[in-house]
Amino acid sequence: MENKFWSYVSIFLNLLIISIFVLFYIDTQNSFKDIQKQIDRLEETVEKYFNDVQSNLDDIQNKLDVLENNINDLTVLTQEIKAENYKRSELKDVLMLSEDEIELLARLVKCEAGNEPFETKVLVCVVVFNRMYDSNFKNTLSDVIYTPGQFEPVEKGYIDTTTPSVDCYFAVQSALTLTYNEINELYGTDLMFFRAATEEKTFGVNTAYAFTVGKTDFYRLTK
Repeated sequence: MENKFWSYVSIFLNLLIISIFVLFYIDTQNSFKDIQKQIDRLEETVEKYFNDVQSNLDDIQNKLDVLENNINDLTVLTQEIKAENYKRSELKDVLMLSEDEIELLARLVKCEAGNEPFETKVLVCVVVFNRMYDSNFKNTLSDVIYTPGQFEPVEKGYIDTTTPSVDCYFAVQSALTLTYNEINELYGTDLMFFRAATEEKTFGVNTAYAFTVGKTDFYRLTK
């Protein structure tokens, strides 16, 4: 009888151990599954993050490529303007501008006529050239532009921080192809001033209204 009792006890203990082991195994498996799910979610998060980073890098690269192309276009355009300027240097009354002067004039055009028609941009250059030709003004482009009280972008200081658009360079190039006589025939070499268009077409003493292009009034110097 006693042997049976201990036999039952042994069987019970074995079953208990097996049950504990089974429960431990199941719990361990569930823990592993939870860990695996967390790892899967982490992998998904990391993959999404890297995909977003890659997408952003691709966008940045595309923008850099566009910027590089624009810089190359501007460089080529500046070289073409310089070449055209030198090609015409032997003709009478054709202005010679350095690269720095071309850049300065393009900035002035951007500031004064950035949103205006192309002809207005050219006329801004013509006004500057006419002043360079006239004895009442300075005879260098830089001196004309930086003369105190003449151009608002200079007075307010933003001319030196402005970036010209491509059409501003084209306007400079177009203006540089005009000789003194051509300017006189097309617009008049006395075209010296401009301002935002107003109903009252007066602009101080010794000036006369010439015409309006876009939203800009142009005036002649009367001597």
